[in-house]
Amino acid sequence: MTALVAPARLDIGSLPNTATRLGSGRPSPPTEGAHRAAWASYYRGLGMALCAIPAGTKGPTAKGWPEGDEDPAHWEAHPLDGLGVVLDPSRLVSWDLDALPETRELFATLGLDVDTLTAGAVLVRGNPLRLRALFRVPAGLELTLHKLVWPPRDPTKPTDHPDGKAVTIFELRAGPGVQDVLPPTIHPDTHRPYEWVRPPWELDAPLAELPAELIELGSNQKQVIHVISRSPAHQHDNSTVRARRRGE
Repeated sequence: MTALVAPARLDIGSLPNTATRLGSGRPSPPTEGAHRAAWASYYRGLGMALCAIPAGTKGPTAKGWPEGDEDPAHWEAHPLDGLGVVLDPSRLVSWDLDALPETRELFATLGLDVDTLTAGAVLVRGNPLRLRALFRVPAGLELTLHKLVWPPRDPTKPTDHPDGKAVTIFELRAGPGVQDVLPPTIHPDTHRPYEWVRPPWELDAPLAELPAELIELGSNQKQVIHVISRSPAHQHDNSTVRARRRGE
């Protein structure tokens, strides 16, 4: 495994286009309580390709949404619809941590720190136990949706048993036909708005590229699973994660 290095940053002037102007030459964010159309205009000003998300859901349904060409005027006509960023045309990749406390512990086993890895990203949260970090896709790299999953503790158990189901450590979400929900969309489960933990307007540098460590982890799944399976965190993670997801 490679040594931990600081995420690379590029000046906007060095990019082939003006997509994802996060951290450089940014427009001003909407005021608190602003209409979603104002948020859509703000995100478009950052270079994000947008899609509309019907109220009460997490995903778009409109034909052609993967193009990311929804106009902010859509939210004037449909003010309850949520906002989504279409990752591929935006040249963004999302690191989705589905069980944040356990992921921190597991990554420490690998000699990696979640806060260090996400230092140059913008951070979104819809559930207090989860976190999503948005990075730029490194120049010349084409990414697709990828999950890092470790096996069940007891593969002889049925998949509906806590010990018989594989557990997702994280997802790297990127490529065609993949979108992420943006604030202030209402989360369909918590019924509260998604929120910025580290918003674009607080970045003091251009948005970081996806760290090399995460790319390497995704391409060396068997090695990572071997290390994690020997860690104390793995001994309790399956049951802990599932209990939290059930609200216990």
